[in-house]
Amino acid sequence: MSALWSTVALIVWRYAGFYMLLLLVGLQSISGDVYEAATLDGANRWQTFRRITLPLLRPSLALSTIMCVTGSLLAFDQFYILTKGGPDNSTITIVQLIYNSAFQGRNDLGRAAALSVLVLGVLLIINVVQFRGLRGKEN
Repeated sequence: MSALWSTVALIVWRYAGFYMLLLLVGLQSISGDVYEAATLDGANRWQTFRRITLPLLRPSLALSTIMCVTGSLLAFDQFYILTKGGPDNSTITIVQLIYNSAFQGRNDLGRAAALSVLVLGVLLIINVVQFRGLRGKEN
């Protein structure tokens, strides 16, 4: 189990800066005039964060969330390089299972293709749910 958490910690460390940069760009795109208007209207910090920052940061949050979830489901290289499935397959991912089915051992391309289509379907469903959940209110 420690091999899994070590690899997860490595991946978080590797990509945290990228997602922070995406969110920083989103924060910098919010005009200071909006915050000034909220202050003049009497909004406190929590109200400003909840009613201004989060809604205007929604596109950046949506992009970061979708890329993070999709990237985590399709993780292959870090797990393969570090553990190759780890002790007793404790760190094997679905993409690594597809790779092993297609190119290692039995060379079962049909099973690998079926798993790939299954992963595509799951990713489509997850991304549609995320798009709908992170979509802004229609005006």
